[in-house]
Amino acid sequence: MNCAIGALINENYQRDAVGQELEQELSALRQQYDIKKKQVEIFDRTIRGLSAYRPPNSPPPPSFPPRPEAPPGMLAPPIPPVAVSFDTRLLQLRGEETALQVAIEAKLQEIGGPCIKSATNTCGRTQTAAPNPWMTADGQKCAGHDTIEALEGSFCAHWGSPVSQLPPPGIPLFC
Repeated sequence: MNCAIGALINENYQRDAVGQELEQELSALRQQYDIKKKQVEIFDRTIRGLSAYRPPNSPPPPSFPPRPEAPPGMLAPPIPPVAVSFDTRLLQLRGEETALQVAIEAKLQEIGGPCIKSATNTCGRTQTAAPNPWMTADGQKCAGHDTIEALEGSFCAHWGSPVSQLPPPGIPLFC
């Protein structure tokens, strides 16, 4: 009975997990895009807020001769920093923002349209709604992870509750 219930829980989890990886990737891309968009807005606002009457920029650093190759076993000297103008940096940030937009659109194309449940089409659920029943919230394996056990204490059941990673005493895991 333990093995049959474990197999049933695993089968339901596999159905729930359909599309979870793509949804997680899309969510991560959207978070990165939001951060980049804020960076662009703050940088742009800061540049516009600079005084038009500020003193000129300092001259560029002196040019150095080409870096010599380091002898074997030694590190090469560091490359001197390169000054980037505000306008160039703003263009770089906007390019990164655009690249993230393109990546989000590509991920949406990969996911396709909304999933329509039917007898032949399985739609998954989010990681939050349907986590792995044999993994704790912090990513540790529960006692029955490798054997897909359904005995009390061998799967996490409640993902916020403390769960032993060892089987209950006196009960062997054998599925």
